[in-house]
Amino acid sequence: MVEEDSPAPILLTPHLYFALSIAERASYLRQTGTGWIEPKVDNSRAAAILDRWKSRSRFPAGDSFEQRLRLDGLTEEELLAILGLPPEVYSELITASPDWLRELDKLYLTPRSPDDDPEFLRYTKEGTNGFLWIAYPLLREGLRRFREEIFRLPTVGVPFDPVTAEHLVLPHLLKSLKETLNLVMVLELNVARVQGALKGETPEERFHNFCERLRQMDVQLSIAREYPVLFRSLHMITMNWVHYSLELLDRLSKDWTVIRRNLVGAAEAGSLTSILLGVGDTHRRGRTVAILNFSTGFKLVYKPHSQSVDVHFGEFLEWLNQGGFETPFRILKIIDRGCYAWSEFVAHQPCSNRQEVERFYQRLGGYLAAFYVIRTRDIHFQNLIAIGEFPIPVDLETSFHNETVADKDDPAINAFQSSVMQVMLLPQPGYGSEADEGADMSGFGASSYQQFPLGKTLCWERAGTDEMRVGRSKTIPMIVANNRPKLDGQEVAAEEYVEPFLRGFRWVYRFIEECRDEFRAVLDRFSEDEVRFVARGTATYAVLLGYCLQPDQLRNAIDRDQMLDSLWLDALQRTRLIRLIPAEVRDIQNGDVPVFTSRPNSRDLWTSEGERIPDVFEQPAMVLVREGLSRLGEEDLARQESLIRTAIGCAAEGAASPALAPRKLLLTGRREPIDLACAVGDRLCRDALENEFGASWIGTAPAGPGRSTSIQPVDLGLYEGLSGCALFLAYLAAASGDQSYERIAKKTCTLLRRHLDRRRAGGRAVPSVGAFTGLGGIVYTLA
Repeated sequence: MVEEDSPAPILLTPHLYFALSIAERASYLRQTGTGWIEPKVDNSRAAAILDRWKSRSRFPAGDSFEQRLRLDGLTEEELLAILGLPPEVYSELITASPDWLRELDKLYLTPRSPDDDPEFLRYTKEGTNGFLWIAYPLLREGLRRFREEIFRLPTVGVPFDPVTAEHLVLPHLLKSLKETLNLVMVLELNVARVQGALKGETPEERFHNFCERLRQMDVQLSIAREYPVLFRSLHMITMNWVHYSLELLDRLSKDWTVIRRNLVGAAEAGSLTSILLGVGDTHRRGRTVAILNFSTGFKLVYKPHSQSVDVHFGEFLEWLNQGGFETPFRILKIIDRGCYAWSEFVAHQPCSNRQEVERFYQRLGGYLAAFYVIRTRDIHFQNLIAIGEFPIPVDLETSFHNETVADKDDPAINAFQSSVMQVMLLPQPGYGSEADEGADMSGFGASSYQQFPLGKTLCWERAGTDEMRVGRSKTIPMIVANNRPKLDGQEVAAEEYVEPFLRGFRWVYRFIEECRDEFRAVLDRFSEDEVRFVARGTATYAVLLGYCLQPDQLRNAIDRDQMLDSLWLDALQRTRLIRLIPAEVRDIQNGDVPVFTSRPNSRDLWTSEGERIPDVFEQPAMVLVREGLSRLGEEDLARQESLIRTAIGCAAEGAASPALAPRKLLLTGRREPIDLACAVGDRLCRDALENEFGASWIGTAPAGPGRSTSIQPVDLGLYEGLSGCALFLAYLAAASGDQSYERIAKKTCTLLRRHLDRRRAGGRAVPSVGAFTGLGGIVYTLA
């Protein structure tokens, strides 16, 4: 709550110690020992917090909570000491305060006059930008450091003016700061309104009055004391922006000659007019992809990570072109500099005729075969650009993707995880409600005309008034998708080009199969490339990052630590992920999407900070790729083609299951119903995927409660899962006397039991107890 007109400034330092995480507090305690602080610990308060923590956590029974503490190097006794210490004790405990803490104390206790910044004054009059007054001391300090360092960069022959360079990158900082503090500011705005503390006749005037109050030192200090985690985050964002912006401009200055020679060519680039930062997710302390715009219209893409894998993929494409692929691939121009890269900017262009559209999809099918072989993932709509008849993938960092552990029990899950579906290029409808069909984010199927049915999406209502609040929007428009070709101003119906797509897929697949030995030499070029391992879906991290901005998470970092324990839930099923959790937590605390990298020839992972985590994988990704190469053949080709046709077929039905027209069955003899059932049973047995643990299938099922249909391993249920298949085959064996059905039914039941055992061991329940999709049907089948 904002306190106005305090008699004198209150030092921030004791309150800012609440922004220390549990791991940081434990580190300080280990340096000094805990003996002398024991009398200062509020034991009853600590025990209450720990009890509440355990009751809220979803750790299964056993020592998993103790395991979570051990990963931070803690015992429960040490955790109790941390939970029971008042913040002022850390002033005695820490001899050298962290830089961020000392800088916040200094910046917010130093008198200043915002009136000498007319440009910022004008900016804060627009919309809700007045919230930024709370970050003004940090903003000024960030700009001071930027201006001080920018003139130390090379200045001869660079495409920008150091005097005005800050205007190229400042919008990103303002946007990042505002996104971080919005929720707290709206909460404080409403508290002030309810208390009658705001002046003005209209809601708009009272909103303006609130923003004016944020300029006062005492008000800023009051908010900082209540939300120390927020202010540490604002400091971190500002300093990361200074470092990243200068780093980008420094690299541009040093590489400009090479860029002009390799990417600009004979044309002139002109001067740098704007830099679009924040393209995609942030990683490694606020670094993001950036698009640089120049006065002549030239555009340049900067990526703050190596693109050696993209360079070698270009060489792979050239090998295919030389091999006689009838629609040669266009190769993206890239300058890889080891830890960062520059690449040409590619923009969507329409096709001129239907023949160009056919060639587009033939090339896209060829890409799918290449991606399938080298285990590329994440080819969603934002990573594919349609440039006339050329599909251009623009981010291949998830090639040679490894796995922490395959579900070795279930043969369908194993097969699905190594199939063409994992590339994410083929249609994969997402979650939908009863009223919609779900959103497809795949490179093949995503469309600019769909909306994301996200259920409850944050939006602002009554913005710019003292009644501003968080609202909920059911859907949000699809980000403009440039992955599909256009003809005559319209996106083409991709499902009409299945045959050209399959023709390209078959040619590249068979060419690699026939030239296996030569291809192994192509693979060797990738051996030491930096590739990304996606430990969890980005959406999972995005949700956690959103929770980190909630006011309740910004008062005490321990509350945020408790919330981030949700990372353990999935890790307990995939135990090799457990060692990744400290790095994930650190990245999220830094406001980043966690990122891990590896090398195709390595079993190790590297964190965003460059820390090596040894032996995360059972074997290197290159071994998996070479094993997959040995499995190429007509049987596998037919299986992948079937998946392709089914995936595109589901999309062609509007992401819905096709309606089945009712018809009469004409029974002409006693055996005919059995014959029909046996035909179904034969198909089930033929399509069954088997291993020593059981039998299972890949099928189609709703992606959510609506009409969306996607390909996936069948679930456990009676209605459309393993239980139903096993029950049908068992009855069919009894009715027909054919014991081959009984064999598959028994193997399916064996796998069902293993699934249940694993769920119970991991503390995971079957989703429901219902007869069709839950435990009831499983019990009925196994009884």
